[in-house]
Amino acid sequence: MMFGRLIAWVVFACLVVVVPASAQMQSISPDYDRMQRQLIGTLSGFLHKGILEEHLIKYASSAMLSGVMATVDQGANVNAQDQDGWTALMFASMGGFSQIAQYLLDKGADPNIKHKDGGTALVVSTWNGRSAVTQLLLQKGADVNYRTKSQDTALTIAAYRGWPEIVRILLDKGADINAVSDAGNSALILAAAWGRTEIVKILLAKGADVKIVAKNGNDALKCSIMAGYKEIEELLRQHGAK
Repeated sequence: MMFGRLIAWVVFACLVVVVPASAQMQSISPDYDRMQRQLIGTLSGFLHKGILEEHLIKYASSAMLSGVMATVDQGANVNAQDQDGWTALMFASMGGFSQIAQYLLDKGADPNIKHKDGGTALVVSTWNGRSAVTQLLLQKGADVNYRTKSQDTALTIAAYRGWPEIVRILLDKGADINAVSDAGNSALILAAAWGRTEIVKILLAKGADVKIVAKNGNDALKCSIMAGYKEIEELLRQHGAK
């Protein structure tokens, strides 16, 4: 029996290696798809559940929808976490693999699980600019105002990283526009400091507070002046910044 499990594990592992891992390939041909799922189903009887879940995470990170579906079909826990606390949904969120994310969410994946560094799938998708996955996560109950260990929110992250579409999505879903991090930085301060003109316009149009001052003593206006962002400086002054 142990020998059979070893052989099954080797063959199962080879499936991950030989299948293309292009970020664009969330599934492949229907015939290969069906063959792969049947093979995994046959092998799963020899495999420990932990190995199935390990491969679920590998398939999700490799953009292989067919492999994700096959391992879930055979009983893999969709909320299983690797040694760093990352789930299959987090890897799909990082890569922007919306079909995989949708499938996992439909199968009960929890969007609010935290990895060891304190991030969630929403934090991961926001950091990487994955707007479609961000929208999916919010539709499935992701906490729009979740705070990381540094007290950042998805909105402050999106402002810092420069993702205007995600800023809009988060605000439409009720993100706290004036939330501040441990350093006292609001989304507006971060957008002004990094020259994110479009995001500054979005935030000001939604009523962001121009008077918030970070712990270093800088507000959005001072940040824009120090960085030489004249357009942002003018926008802030038009909205009452002094």
